[in-house]
Amino acid sequence: MHRVFRSTAALALAWGAPVGAAAAAPVTDVAEQLAAFEVAVAEKKYDVAEAQVAALAAEYASRTEALAAKSPAPEALAADARAAAEAERRRIEEAVERVLKSPRGAANLQQAIVTRFGRTRLDGERLALRWLKLEPVQEIAETLAAAVSAVGAHRDPKQVDLLLAHLRNRESPVINAAAEALGGYFGEKEAVRKKIVGALVLAYESAGSARKEGTPGQVNPRAVTDLDARFAVRDALMLALARLTGGVQHRSAEDWAQWYRANKDRPWRDGVDHVDIKSSNVKFGPAPTEPPKKGKE
Repeated sequence: MHRVFRSTAALALAWGAPVGAAAAAPVTDVAEQLAAFEVAVAEKKYDVAEAQVAALAAEYASRTEALAAKSPAPEALAADARAAAEAERRRIEEAVERVLKSPRGAANLQQAIVTRFGRTRLDGERLALRWLKLEPVQEIAETLAAAVSAVGAHRDPKQVDLLLAHLRNRESPVINAAAEALGGYFGEKEAVRKKIVGALVLAYESAGSARKEGTPGQVNPRAVTDLDARFAVRDALMLALARLTGGVQHRSAEDWAQWYRANKDRPWRDGVDHVDIKSSNVKFGPAPTEPPKKGKE
């Protein structure tokens, strides 16, 4: 019989990792980890449960990697070890998903789960896409934003439309997460980047306004804009736009709409990963109607 993998350290040893590196990691039974996690959740010690999420995600990822290895690769598991790894992986997934499905779950804990598990290399996208549909995840903007970020972290071209849809959310954390994720598609072909930029420009123009539909450059001049709401998403939108356009920068939504109309049918330079945007901490807003009164000298 082959030994059941009980920890990342044991798995590293089986894969032929340096003994010193593996020995440095604590050997912990996954069943014990899960039991401690579930007890902490049941007792509403959410900070204790949250502290265990990273280790559980690492155990989940290690088993996913091992199961993905094909014979005769040295990482490949024998049949009985494979069955054990699959069972442990399933138990971990079910335990954390119960927390996400709970309408009484702690938001910080749910966000930690979505972020840690949703970003795992091989299986994170599947988890994030499923969890994105859960009502407790959608209920809190920051939790939904974590799920959107997790989906975007995989840079899957098939998920562009899903991320674009979240630009139309009314909550700034979700818009920021979608914008940041879409900026990660800077390496896509020009047609895809143009589609994304058009949606980002529309999101910038629409931020803080009552309008939900339309095209870039078509803004109701009588619409009253919530400048705080626009300011809350401005930097994320500007950064994504700069990355997708190869470094083009404009500060106002109106300038971006004008640039997009003029250039959408022209060739664009390649997108770039890193760019410093020109921004400031000064908020939009009207000037004071009268000078401040001076104090008595």
